[in-house]
Amino acid sequence: MLDERILNEEQYENKRNTLSPAIFETNYNNRVIDEVNALYDVTRFKTYQYSELPNELDLKSRVGTADEGEDELVKIVYARIGEYCYLIDFYSSFDKMEITEKECAKMDKVLNVKKITTESNNGGKGFARNVENLTRQLGNTYSTYIWKPTTKN
Repeated sequence: MLDERILNEEQYENKRNTLSPAIFETNYNNRVIDEVNALYDVTRFKTYQYSELPNELDLKSRVGTADEGEDELVKIVYARIGEYCYLIDFYSSFDKMEITEKECAKMDKVLNVKKITTESNNGGKGFARNVENLTRQLGNTYSTYIWKPTTKN
């Protein structure tokens, strides 16, 4: 158990009784427990057929860029319908920005993505500008590109 000055016995027992065993053991007893399906509650994770979705979708995209090194670019295209987000497409790559910028621009045009939000840390702002220029060259005039710094991960 932790030092009484940090967490008294009553608080400790309260946490033990209210937290999931995996979280409690990891955080308060330094015992890591491997838990399958811990990221998502698999009973609430739904699948769908694309044909089941409405014809007109307001597609959005989130992009986590990779500047150099061993980082990976990840682009997720999704549609929010009611309380659910539907994953429409996904792109990930360890390639350099010169390659991924072109792939993302093509994806935005082909899928008619309306709003693209790019993480602006480590070159992301320049990446977003380049993708916007490339997609305009492809004839895409409907996508809006914005960038935001990621400060909470």
